[in-house]
This record gives sequence, structure tokens and C-alpha cells, in this order.
Amino acid sequence: MTAQQQKANQGVCKSERGSRNRGSRSWCAQPAAENWKRDRSAGTQLTKHQEHQELTKVIWAAATAAAMAGTALDEQSTRLFRIRKTVMEMLRDRDYVVADYELSFNKEQFRDKYGDEPKREDLVIQKPRRSNNAEHIFVFFPEEAKVGVKTIKTYVDRMKTENVHRAMLVVQQNLTPFARQCVSEMASKYHLEVFQEAELLVNIKDHVLVPQHEVLTPDEKKTLLERYTVKETQLPRMQENDPVARYYGLKRGQVVKIIRASETAGRYVTYRFVV
Repeated sequence: MTAQQQKANQGVCKSERGSRNRGSRSWCAQPAAENWKRDRSAGTQLTKHQEHQELTKVIWAAATAAAMAGTALDEQSTRLFRIRKTVMEMLRDRDYVVADYELSFNKEQFRDKYGDEPKREDLVIQKPRRSNNAEHIFVFFPEEAKVGVKTIKTYVDRMKTENVHRAMLVVQQNLTPFARQCVSEMASKYHLEVFQEAELLVNIKDHVLVPQHEVLTPDEKKTLLERYTVKETQLPRMQENDPVARYYGLKRGQVVKIIRASETAGRYVTYRFVV
């Protein structure tokens, strides 16, 4: 963890450690982000792209720390409830079919369905894409703390059986080195994204300091490039491993529209090319 992220984690409000108001969009990552901006202003100047990348990571680190502090004494079912809620919101934002009742699922309903000690294997999700019902995604929640090759192959076998080529793994810890290699080797046919549970305790997109992001369709991307007479490589860049890029499942070559509030113009629009 970098010194900046440690400082962000220290920005978690003490009053939030016991109970955090989930309805608030600012949480306690905002002071951490403001501290980061102040420290940054005294140091090396960054490009807008670099600043966006670093600030997003600081916000995610601080927000995750706030969530973990608030749930340290919570029941396991509460933790899994919050993770599942973020996953459902993520799938909706990626254009998968998610019903309103699934998004409004509350803690009591979650316990009624999965019990006080839910099994992760019961949380498996399969959703079709809204624009193409033949394209599905799986979300797996492995029971073991450290996922190995055997579990990866079990999931891939299920994907083969149901003709699904994309999945998310929500893991408790990092994959074993052999499991990471296995995921990499199968990437050309079966795309598996890996998220740690701690990353999904909060929805980074909902934070007040994260601007609105809209993923452009291929036609919208083409129109944008023609309008400004530029090549895609001339656009500002966003790394594929950027937290927001990971949230939306962006792949290299895609373009995302970023809308920020502006005191003078009302809103400020920029575009990022994923590399």
C-alpha cells in the first residue's frame, strides 16, 4: 500500500467505525481525497488523466477501509449481502438484465432467502445481457479462502456446459499463482474477472467524488472520432486496470465519456480511451 493510500485509510472517520450510514454518498473517503489533493498540490503536477487515476484509487482505498471498519463486528450474512448488492448494481451498469426487486433486496430478505450463515456457493448469479439475451455472465463466490486451479476448472466446465464465455470471481483472498496462470491461459476463450470481497463492500461509482461515466457504443465511438477528426490513440487514456474501468468491465479499445460538474460551464465532458 502506498503512502497516499495509507493516508486515505487514516482519513476514515472514527464515528463511522461503529456504524456507517449507507445512504450517504460522501462517506469518509471525502476528507481523505481532499487531503490527497492538498498534498498533491504541493508536489509534482500530474496530467488530468494521472490525477483521475490516482484519486480514484485513493477514494476506493478509503471507502473500502471505511466499509471494513464498519463491518468488523458484523455478521457474515451482512458482509455478503453488501457484496451481492454491489455486484447487482455492477451488472445493471454493464447492461445486464437485473430486476428492480433484486436491487432493492434488503438485509432481512437476504437472510430469509440465504439464512444467517449463507453459503457462498448459493449466491451464484447468471444474467443475460440486455442488448443480447444470448450473451450471459456468471458471478461465482468460491467458498475456499484462497482459490486454486481445481476450483477455476470447475467453474470453466460449468461455463462450457451452459455456453457462457464471461464470468466474475468474487474471492476472499488473491488467487494462487497457478490459478492466476490458469485464468490467463484461458482468457482467449473464457474471460474471468477477479474481484476481492473487500473491493465490493462499497460501490465506488456512487461516491460523490467519482464523476459520471458513460461507456460509448461502437457507433458512438465512431461518431466521436469523426466529429473531432482524431484517431482513438489521440484521446486521453485510461488503464484497463483502473478501478472504474474494472467496475464497468471495460476492454482495450473502448471509449468512456466522463462528465464532471463545472462551476463555470455547468458540466465538463472528457473522453478516455482504454488501453
